[in-house]
Amino acid sequence: MSDQTQSLIPEPSLVKESVFKGIVWGGMAISFLFVSFRLGVRLKNFRRLFLDDFFVVLGWSMIFATTIIWHFAAHDMFMSTAVASGQISPLDDPTYISDTEYYLRSSVAVIVLFYSSLVAIKMSFLIFFRRLTEGVDNKAQTIQWWTIFGIVIAVWLTCLGTIEYQCLAQPLMVIQSSGCIEQHSVNFQRATLIANCVLDVLSDILIITIPIAILWNVRIRRRQKLALAGLFSLTMITMTFAIVRVAVVSTASRLPDISWLYLWSAIEPPIAVIISCLASFRGLFAKQEGSGVSGGRYVKTPQENDGSYKYELQSKRRKKNIPLDNLTTTLVTTTISSGDYDRASTTSGNRISGNLVFPINGPSENGDRRRVD
Repeated sequence: MSDQTQSLIPEPSLVKESVFKGIVWGGMAISFLFVSFRLGVRLKNFRRLFLDDFFVVLGWSMIFATTIIWHFAAHDMFMSTAVASGQISPLDDPTYISDTEYYLRSSVAVIVLFYSSLVAIKMSFLIFFRRLTEGVDNKAQTIQWWTIFGIVIAVWLTCLGTIEYQCLAQPLMVIQSSGCIEQHSVNFQRATLIANCVLDVLSDILIITIPIAILWNVRIRRRQKLALAGLFSLTMITMTFAIVRVAVVSTASRLPDISWLYLWSAIEPPIAVIISCLASFRGLFAKQEGSGVSGGRYVKTPQENDGSYKYELQSKRRKKNIPLDNLTTTLVTTTISSGDYDRASTTSGNRISGNLVFPINGPSENGDRRRVD
């Protein structure tokens, strides 16, 4: 048997069917717990959900759909791989052709859901970071956000466009006779797999630059900046899984084990969902200076004679007013409940809509401040 022919024979499955299904279901279930906790925190503290929450739920819904698909198609994938790798004869499986066609068609849906779920999580991050700069007139950050938004959409469309639909969604005999199992097709699959991984990682890196740019302009302690930069950079974990997913299959001398590839593809989206939830939890962001401050309510007090107001946090534990400007609260989510202040009021250019505001490199001439959800 020639080396070229040998290279076209797929490797046997590296994982058992039961393990594959267990990991797929486990990833879906664990990510569901994080999504539920995220939504619970948002509803408790903000009494509403935001658009980035919708995209997280959308991403998780795609993970759930993928899990259901694999629940019914995984057996056919493992049987098809066993036949293709020579472990069993096609005669041992009288429904081999129909089962393989079902698995290949299911693969189309799985791949589309895979890329779409990752993009949904990227959109969640983008919208979350967009709210951090809402109300602040910063043209550079606006251009940066829209540029990255366009790149993310372009990456998504590119990944969907490189799927070999003609080798997955047709009858098996057509697939075998159309060159889908020839060397040039295998090379194309590996090349697109690597290219899509590079685009995925690149878009994640670009998304990270948004909060880094925000932190660069925020007047907080350097230690807090570094801590938040590290927190926002949790998405690097997702990038690591994306790289590992490709590395474990692209270095194989033969056709890579497709179950191994799909296993890592089933792990990456739940990890992305979990990271997106960690990056939005209030307890990870809200840090107030001054011991003994534990929650409280904001009270509106008039300022000077210019008609403006200051919002002061009244501590529940110490019964004293702490000026909002003296709170070192980093970036995200100290909630002002709807009953604690007059939502219709604004303070000399500062927009307050149920969220904390803080200065960017000190107050500007017109008093602009950045608000954070």
